[in-house]
Amino acid sequence: MYFTAALAAVAAMGSSMLVSAAPAEYSSQISIAFPTGAQAVTAHPAVPTFVTGSSVQEDATDDAALGDSNVDNFCTFDVYLYSCNEQECGAEVTVAANGGSWSAPISSTTDDGVSIKIGTTSGEVEKAILQLEYTNSGGLVYFDASQINGNPFGDYGYTLGDTVGLESYCAPPCTDCAGVYYSGEDGTVYAISNTESIGFSLCAHSSG
Repeated sequence: MYFTAALAAVAAMGSSMLVSAAPAEYSSQISIAFPTGAQAVTAHPAVPTFVTGSSVQEDATDDAALGDSNVDNFCTFDVYLYSCNEQECGAEVTVAANGGSWSAPISSTTDDGVSIKIGTTSGEVEKAILQLEYTNSGGLVYFDASQINGNPFGDYGYTLGDTVGLESYCAPPCTDCAGVYYSGEDGTVYAISNTESIGFSLCAHSSG
């Protein structure tokens, strides 16, 4: 089973995280109290390891006001993704080569991690995947990029971005990029208002 426990590990430590790309009302790179327990969990397929039913509740934010999670594909080949919450993964989606895109609203269910798992081959979730992970909690979206389960875009690079101004490029061979999770103990968790949008630009040095 593929999943990233980076945020859960932070919660277990009970520490605060260094957050960048914060909304206007926050200063860049400030230390904030990170969500604890199930609030800090990112998603994984099928079997919920950390989440409990009592922790899942509806955010007061209107669905219409929520931002989006996005994948823009500038590669010369199709890519394939699954969007997974704590309980299950949706059907595989093909994102077409040379400018194809996928978008979905930020989940309005709070404290229930979402992982968008992206690969270069069609088929099962369990393969080399790049992950865009996020949790909607307390009016913020906490998100990260994870290569814990492989490096499918190592030859091509990608950019993690948001609508606040983050543009974090991971250049080939994508093995030592600042902010990316390669294990549960490295990487950066970013935070922005849940009315903003986040996403990957694949095979590109910008967010489009």
